[in-house]
Amino acid sequence: MKRFPLLSGAALCCLSTFSPSTLAQTTCPALGAINLESGEAPAKIISSTVVAVPPSGLALVGTQIINPLAVSQYCKVTGYVAPQNHFEIRLPDPGAWNGKMYFAACQGFCGTLNGDFDNAGLAQGYAAVTSNGGHFSAPGFDGLWGASSPQLQQDFGYRDNHVVTVAAKKIIEAYYGSAPRRSYMAGCSKGGQGVLEEALSYPDEYDGILPFAPVYDYTGKGVIHASWVTQANRAAGDGNIIDDAAVDLVHDSVLAACDGLDGALDGVVGDPLTCRWKPSDLACSPARPKACLSAPQVHALTQLYAPPTNRFGQLLFPTGNTVGSENAEWKLWVNQHLPTRSFNYQVAQQQMEFLDFARWPQDILNSDPYRFDFTRDPDKLQRGRTLYDSTSVDLRAFAARGGKVLWQHGWADASIPAKSSIHYYLRAVQQYGLPYTSSFFKLYLLPGVTHCGGGPGSDHSDALSALDNWVERGQAPQKIMTYQLNNGALVRPRPVWPFPGVAHFSGSGSPDDPAGWAVIDRGFGSLYPPARVVTYERPYSEVRDRSKTD
Repeated sequence: MKRFPLLSGAALCCLSTFSPSTLAQTTCPALGAINLESGEAPAKIISSTVVAVPPSGLALVGTQIINPLAVSQYCKVTGYVAPQNHFEIRLPDPGAWNGKMYFAACQGFCGTLNGDFDNAGLAQGYAAVTSNGGHFSAPGFDGLWGASSPQLQQDFGYRDNHVVTVAAKKIIEAYYGSAPRRSYMAGCSKGGQGVLEEALSYPDEYDGILPFAPVYDYTGKGVIHASWVTQANRAAGDGNIIDDAAVDLVHDSVLAACDGLDGALDGVVGDPLTCRWKPSDLACSPARPKACLSAPQVHALTQLYAPPTNRFGQLLFPTGNTVGSENAEWKLWVNQHLPTRSFNYQVAQQQMEFLDFARWPQDILNSDPYRFDFTRDPDKLQRGRTLYDSTSVDLRAFAARGGKVLWQHGWADASIPAKSSIHYYLRAVQQYGLPYTSSFFKLYLLPGVTHCGGGPGSDHSDALSALDNWVERGQAPQKIMTYQLNNGALVRPRPVWPFPGVAHFSGSGSPDDPAGWAVIDRGFGSLYPPARVVTYERPYSEVRDRSKTD
């Protein structure tokens, strides 16, 4: 195995007398001397310095449970892989390294480099890595960086995570003298798509992945479903048919009907699939003249819960919004607050304007979500699908080398509907059978949890340790314990079992006592076989012909 020596032999002979912390002070700055400018991931280290952790501990970003005081210092390495794939690596002291690597993929439209994403792994002894997705941009949904920039589009779609992984492993080997013996990758939303893409296209790079609410159908969600939602809720003057007050009304009505179906009245819908609430339940009538929905509101809400279709009734995306996701997040993703557009509008407009086509503006056909035609326009998105989508369920190469998938999604997600994750899982089952699929792939649906965490549900867990234990010892997680994080304390414990298992409370004692919960296996029911989505039917080898995206 190739080594990357940092210091002369004379210097190395004397370092064994130093403590690991002192050794880090010496070897960390020396990383800048490594030449990484050759190969498929030509890289340069910009800085390498030892950073002391403040008394308050490591900042927590995401839903992984960590001990913020687990490390007192780390070696911070920043750099980039050409052209603009910037990374930050946080390396625990040599004596504290567990011999493994953790990669936290960027989210949204990426464009920032937040080293605190590394902390979920760093706190547990991992050499931790994150990146900017191949570009820098303004916060929020800014796609301008992609205008007439095919290379940056490719990096954002699939290349960034791969080349940063290649470079990071070389840097880790140089620092510790050995390569990581295990590597794990985690990410939510676009980060979840990146995680899945790594397993599909580069199955040898990671031993386990942790996708959370992955937008694996990036084009289907970001353009088609986002435009569907935008059009369904459009009122005169670009206002909202279902306004914020109506969202609150629906939220309260859904909870009243479905909160207790899992045996616990705890402010969340535990299993939306068994919730029989429908928009017409709130329809205005002579008997209900107030606190009700008008006929246009009932129609709009019905459309919002429905999956996008073309004029022939064919599905273009697996699902609509989920009953039980009517929350503060819904108001941001679905509702316009002019002059600020809804998140769905912004995502669709920016993707169609700057990300889906190679040349701007001459290639742009339409970038207005209000004008998207669900029969004519999906076929015009093929280049975007080639760059950004990870809809294939063929994870056999990843599974063949022992790879494991621990996939999570919040039921109250108003951005990427949780049923899209169910659809992916069931497509894998349909293609390869349940025994094989469940041997390496577990899906966990988290009640009351919104996009990438948050909401009234329990979103925090030690999923990373569960994944590592599965990979290292072959012990598949039968359930994961989830919690809310409240002022540094873990509260509201809830066990979550793999789909199609559903947690049910016995009704005695406190719902916060995990012993009161048990699993009910409701099977796949009407969800199986998964509905046919016509945009998934082009051969994946043809979709993946990336030579045509320049």
